[in-house]
Amino acid sequence: MRFYSILAALLLITFSSQAQQECGQHIIENAERLADPAFDAAFTEADELSKLESNNSNARAETLVIPLVFHVLHQNGPENISDAQIHDCIRSMNLDFNEGNIELDEIIPEFQDNIGNAEVEFRLATLDPTGSPTTGIDRIQSDRTFIGDESAKLNIWPRAKYINIWVTDVITVGGVVNGAAAYTRRPFAAQGSPSTDGIITNHRYVGRIGTSTVQRSKTLSHEMGHFFNLKHTWGDSNNPGCDGTSTNPNDPCFGINNCFDDDDVADTPNTLGVDNGSCNLNAPGCSNGSTSNVQNFLDYSSCDAMFTKGQVSRMRSALSSSTAQRNQLWMASNLEATGVSQLTAANYYVERPVACRGEFVQFFDESTYDPESWSWELIGPSATLTSNEQNPIFEMRDQGIYTVKLTVTQGGITETIEDEDAFVVSDVYGSAMPFKETFDGENRGWVSTTTRNDDSDYGWALSETDGFNDSYSYKMINYGQESTDEFDLYFTSVDFRPMTAISMNFKVAYARRSNLNQDKLSLAVSDDCGETWTLFWTGISSFMNNGKSNTSSTFSPESASDWISVNVPTIPLSWVSQDAVFRFRFSAGGGNNLYLDDINIDGNYEDVPYLVYPLDQSPNRPNDVNLNWRAVDKSSEYEYELSKSEEFTSLITSGTLATIDDELSEGADTEYKTEALENGTTYFWRVRAKVGSSMSDWSEVWSFTVDEEGVGVADLNNSAGISIYPNPTSDRVNVTVNEELQDVSIVIYNLNGQIVQRSYVGPMNASSKVNLSTSDLSSGSYILEVSSYNQKWNQLLMINR
Repeated sequence: MRFYSILAALLLITFSSQAQQECGQHIIENAERLADPAFDAAFTEADELSKLESNNSNARAETLVIPLVFHVLHQNGPENISDAQIHDCIRSMNLDFNEGNIELDEIIPEFQDNIGNAEVEFRLATLDPTGSPTTGIDRIQSDRTFIGDESAKLNIWPRAKYINIWVTDVITVGGVVNGAAAYTRRPFAAQGSPSTDGIITNHRYVGRIGTSTVQRSKTLSHEMGHFFNLKHTWGDSNNPGCDGTSTNPNDPCFGINNCFDDDDVADTPNTLGVDNGSCNLNAPGCSNGSTSNVQNFLDYSSCDAMFTKGQVSRMRSALSSSTAQRNQLWMASNLEATGVSQLTAANYYVERPVACRGEFVQFFDESTYDPESWSWELIGPSATLTSNEQNPIFEMRDQGIYTVKLTVTQGGITETIEDEDAFVVSDVYGSAMPFKETFDGENRGWVSTTTRNDDSDYGWALSETDGFNDSYSYKMINYGQESTDEFDLYFTSVDFRPMTAISMNFKVAYARRSNLNQDKLSLAVSDDCGETWTLFWTGISSFMNNGKSNTSSTFSPESASDWISVNVPTIPLSWVSQDAVFRFRFSAGGGNNLYLDDINIDGNYEDVPYLVYPLDQSPNRPNDVNLNWRAVDKSSEYEYELSKSEEFTSLITSGTLATIDDELSEGADTEYKTEALENGTTYFWRVRAKVGSSMSDWSEVWSFTVDEEGVGVADLNNSAGISIYPNPTSDRVNVTVNEELQDVSIVIYNLNGQIVQRSYVGPMNASSKVNLSTSDLSSGSYILEVSSYNQKWNQLLMINR
């Protein structure tokens, strides 16, 4: 084991300190051609034939589907990349090969008309060479991952049926460790080597997530271009940038001028090629007045984004050729044999499971494979969003937690996936501070992501048996897992506006199975609804294990000593916002279960209140709208003012409210209910707090406009489809409907439009009755809404005690 640790450390140093070439294809092929003149001559002849065939290539009539298998060579380190990272890589390649990548918007005008669409779709195989089910991901424990040459191409699947992609910790070319990011051979070079035909890549260049980055995510699109017979844009030399001026015999460019070489594609101008990841969009071509296509996937720039139409013709020609059996990959009989043509499972992908209210979010169908119709349902707290598009875009208008349901069909086959608590939309202003979560009540805004690639139960789940002070916690089910998948748990959101300093602590219970376990829990925050994240705490397995003996059986905490308290360093105010989202990320590393509980966020507070509702400049408010604000620490009373004038020269009403106690609270002491306001009129309001003997400054001034009818709640009288009784009520209410409905949800709002209770009921008919508890609601008026698909009914509900 000591040998493994030292070797891994040395490889990390090597990788970090040595310049990395993007691709080893030309190094491998040129060395083989130099060693065998007959092979070199035959290769040159094959290139000429390929040039002629691709120039005469006919227009395409179909998308070509190609089965893939990923062989992940690992020694239980970070090189054992997650299924999610591989799926992300395939997603990225499919965008690149189908003119769908967003970087195409940045292509300079000189090449806009030359952008090519290869119409090639890559799919992970679902049947292995024996016909047995597979995920298309073959994990192989082997120290060859630290070699990364031809000898690391283990367990090849027949190349006529699958493109084999090996993932390793390093890539060795020309005897140089980390001499490239990846490499493959073009078809003629691979023709005589069926046992090693495929692509081998460093795991740091697979996809955009996990151990890779967005900047390195185009590597496999580059290599796949070579696999389909594309050269580098500068031709066959080993180095881009060679201009024939070097006089140093030891310089790799000595005696080489790339302008005298060609990639045999008519619409890619002869070029010197770009090195070191630069992106000079004005780089000249070799001919007078020409511009280099530095944004080409087959260059080495940092802004690669396109294939040309000529390159597409050359790739499609290679896929139609029997050379290296490329033409057998996409045959209908092979697609059936590898399991990539029939619908077997519904699945979807969304970039992130959190969004701001009003944000547009796209959901992507990732069902396997070839559905012909789609039925999307995003079942929210007050409405269900629906679509029949394959990759719909939804406007997330209502805050709250959503269930995502996708039903797909192919002929007589129907598959459905339904993920509860899968997506959350944050309110304009998040939960009030101080924030405390013990997981013993209704889900206030927690959602988690898991990898849905197999039938495993790994991931975050609410535990009702193991908590720190009670029976509740969030459990990361990890025992028995061998992948390095990442599992995220989100909370949206928290309002940090009143804070001048922030502190955070929480409890963790965890056990290792062995000293080699590399599980990790990290904590990050986002102030832009999950678009970007700031990491501010990481706990490794040895820290979280806290000196306990390793536990070979399934771990669950049995006493307080199994828990550790984590005190997070001060969180800078610049990292948070009025709707900050927190993310706990568990990175699996072979260990045991983890439990999370008793999350507390507190700190120091401003003396000036922050307003919450109605939102500034809100239209269509009721004429008895409630005014809400955030509590101020140690305040004894609040003073409020309401006026038709922004300068408050004359007041409609004003007054004071004594705080309930000296603790922070959000209730009767931080709200004022207006009465009989004028319809269609704009009002201004503000609040200040008394702390000690002094009054604070006034809050910001907000405004709202009363609805012309004075109601302010859409369709308030739309109650014909439902009945509720007794009404008024005290502790319980019955709800019935007048027709047969599916996927019924019942939501209760206060008159500020805020959700105070929600229930998912499912199917109902005219004989159904739902009995709801209202014991947690204070006396007052509420709106009870029943929704089913695109229909909804609401009725005023009165609570009297």
